[in-house]
Amino acid sequence: MTVPKVLVIDDDADARSAIELALKTRGYELFFATDGADGLDIFRRESPIVTLLDLRMPVMDGTEFLKAVCPSPESPYAIIMLTGHADDSEVEVCYELGIHAFLRKPFNIYELNGAIEQNIKLKQAQISLQQLNKKLDKLATFDTLTGLYNRAMLVEHLQQAIRRASRSRQSFGLFYFDIDNFKKVNDACGHSVGDELLQQVSKRVGQLIRSSDILARMGGDEFVLLTEGMQKSADLATMAGDILREIAAEIYIGRQPVHVSCSIGISVYPDCGSTPEELIKTADMAMYKAKDAGRNCYKFYSAKMNAAVSAQLTMENNIKQALKRGEFSIHYQPKVDHQAGTVSGAEALIRWHHPKLGNISPAEFIPVAEKSDLIVEIGKWVREQVCRQLARWRQQSLPLLPVSVNVSAIEFLKCEVLQHVIDLLLQHDIDPHLLELEVTESTLMASVEQGNMDYEIITLMDTGLAIDDFGTGYSSLGYLKSYPVDTLKIDKSFIDNVTASERDAAIVKAMISMAHSLDIRVVAEGVETAAQRDFLHRHGCDFIQGYFYSRPLPVAEFEAFVREFRGRPAVRCG
Repeated sequence: MTVPKVLVIDDDADARSAIELALKTRGYELFFATDGADGLDIFRRESPIVTLLDLRMPVMDGTEFLKAVCPSPESPYAIIMLTGHADDSEVEVCYELGIHAFLRKPFNIYELNGAIEQNIKLKQAQISLQQLNKKLDKLATFDTLTGLYNRAMLVEHLQQAIRRASRSRQSFGLFYFDIDNFKKVNDACGHSVGDELLQQVSKRVGQLIRSSDILARMGGDEFVLLTEGMQKSADLATMAGDILREIAAEIYIGRQPVHVSCSIGISVYPDCGSTPEELIKTADMAMYKAKDAGRNCYKFYSAKMNAAVSAQLTMENNIKQALKRGEFSIHYQPKVDHQAGTVSGAEALIRWHHPKLGNISPAEFIPVAEKSDLIVEIGKWVREQVCRQLARWRQQSLPLLPVSVNVSAIEFLKCEVLQHVIDLLLQHDIDPHLLELEVTESTLMASVEQGNMDYEIITLMDTGLAIDDFGTGYSSLGYLKSYPVDTLKIDKSFIDNVTASERDAAIVKAMISMAHSLDIRVVAEGVETAAQRDFLHRHGCDFIQGYFYSRPLPVAEFEAFVREFRGRPAVRCG
């Protein structure tokens, strides 16, 4: 980042002097103007990242300046209004015109510095994101590892194939396949070998198919092949057999032979679906039937799978309606610093009350949402609600605690999260450190492998990054050393038997010690007993989360819990 430029527009010489005194040691490049017109010239010439703007000035006042520059949350600069005379209606007008913060004179130097630093960090992160997005736009069509079409382009070609087949009343086939036991290859030989294996498989299948066929990588080791012009199931079966044999043939990576197989699921338009999403789902389900049959084989989607697909589609429709009708809510589960005897934060957890079906567990609807883009909508809704709540707590002068939100792999890998977080922080004027994003180990590793550097910008913004369910994924110590992780959350499966199993106890102690040696905080999830709490406290676990202290609570109950908490466990409920 270059030296941040700060422009001060104020006709009061004493105010300019006070601001210069406060900022000259902060490492900014400062510019000064005595009225809005001169300030506008400097603004257009220097493009300062932050402008401190007086409201009432000669020649051109603050509101006229705002109308001329038209600031917005997407602008690569921030406007902070400074005035000692504005009434509430004038403040409201300034916010409508796009200011990012408002400080009354005489201002507190620390408050001024804090507002400037926060807006500089957010805007620098926004600029970095815009530069990153330009690079990503160039890669929007193809998978970076294999050079094949990506999921978005596959869906586009599928839509075109459906239109052609509908007009001509013909059918076509869709193959969904992945490499059997690919994770074992990755774990045994390393990710570089796994990547080269994926490249070799894509080349082999690419040489096998026709030029009119569309081969795409869905992510990981999953591929989809769209083939038109084959009217008979026998022809599709022949092609599937050719793919199986080609992949099963010995593959050399360097001088090392690798033996793998694949499982293939086949769906046919229109019998197995009339939309891209339905065809992909039915082919995916057929692939898992092939795995159940022993792998290294193919299976067609059958009528017996209709019930499962129907249930999936019904749940998806219910989720869409729930988002529209406001059936979701956010509960907050406290994180307790046992040593200090305080509530140190909370995790935001989505809850669903259906008007007819009652409470629906996240374990039922989240996996369904993750199989479609609905998880992206849900993730955005959760973050929006949390930021709104943080803003309400600030307005009510309640203690502000950091809140963590879960981020799905789909959202993170599709780069759907960072821009949304920046927009929300700017829109609701939230201090970035009050928001923490929880991702799994596998999500972070996959993101890094794909060249997604969002995590770097997230930490640049002072937004927290936590590894959720630690110990259940890659468990690679390398990424903990190399990437800016703030928090590890030890999975409940290790906590359950920590007082009964020497092995689990040793693992948990090692996790805590390792994290602390890397200056990473530790949260234990799913703590339910005093014995578990005491074990974790003895071995230096920073925060405890679980039913021992509290279940996830609605907002009002969470606020009461924080006010009344004195380090005691919760009363058990049922």
